[in-house]
Amino acid sequence: MPHLMSKEVVVRDGIADGARDEQVMTRMLRAHRYPEVNRCIYCGECVVEGGLTDEHIVPHSIGGALVLPKASCRECAKVTAAVEGSFAGQALRPVRRQFKFPHKSRGRAARQAREAERFPIRMNGRTYALEASLVPPLLMSFVYEPPSALWGGTTDGPIVGRVIMRDLPGFHRKSADLEKRSRNRKFGYLVRESAAVTARVLAKIAHTYAIAELGTDAFRPCLLPFLSDAEGTGIGTYVGSAIPNVEGD
Repeated sequence: MPHLMSKEVVVRDGIADGARDEQVMTRMLRAHRYPEVNRCIYCGECVVEGGLTDEHIVPHSIGGALVLPKASCRECAKVTAAVEGSFAGQALRPVRRQFKFPHKSRGRAARQAREAERFPIRMNGRTYALEASLVPPLLMSFVYEPPSALWGGTTDGPIVGRVIMRDLPGFHRKSADLEKRSRNRKFGYLVRESAAVTARVLAKIAHTYAIAELGTDAFRPCLLPFLSDAEGTGIGTYVGSAIPNVEGD
């Protein structure tokens, strides 16, 4: 299993440690269905039992609206769905509930289960379980080293990243509400996410987008082995953050 990072984010006077100013949320407005692939873009099979499924380039669970039709066999879809589910189901879960991101579970029972979800908040040395609407929305992700392939190198071992956070709309208002509730100007809550899972989702997005734009035979895929490796061993060779600007260069 990939390592899940648990971090208590401390909020003082409505500002989360390490977070930037409150961000403006925009929905992905570009919706597009690409031509049918008629081949699994992961294993290459064309004729499979159960047929081929559509593949969202950016995960549907975070609002992705770019679709690659008939592009995944059901076995490979299970692998990518597990990666995306872990990604969306940890640190992003309260944010997805608050901003009504898409979900696959339908029906009354599923809706009631979502409404019954509670999320841990630390106040005055105790942990409280709050419904999503009361949790200050904070987005957590990772900054990685630049991909070592950019200078002809390779990266061995699991990928590691530095945690970054962004305040989302409503963060300051809900923080103030919690501070009044706790009679304290500080509270914290636990967020859990995996640097390896996030990197694997980025690899999946890159692979599917390249297929959509360039075609299945236009390039040699380098990212496929990492989609099935839960630890993401060596993924830092190809997945990483941008090279930072150095003043004077």
